[in-house]
Amino acid sequence: DSPNSNTGQRSKLYDKMGRDLDEHGAAFLKHGETSQSLSLSDIFTLKDGSVTPALKPANPPVRANVLYLSTEFSVPIA
Repeated sequence: DSPNSNTGQRSKLYDKMGRDLDEHGAAFLKHGETSQSLSLSDIFTLKDGSVTPALKPANPPVRANVLYLSTEFSVPIA
């Protein structure tokens, strides 16, 4: 894949994410979950119509948030 096609796909994905947020609100905050037994609403808040990270110290000190990304916009790495 060329960098331009990845950039175009990324832009298309972010546009869709923005439309979904505008049309449906932050619905993912109600039902999403993470691998640390936290709900997404534990680590994100909706403030003035914007999704904002809720900054908290990680315990253990390293934490990764893994979100599903359609294969239309991603390339398998393993």
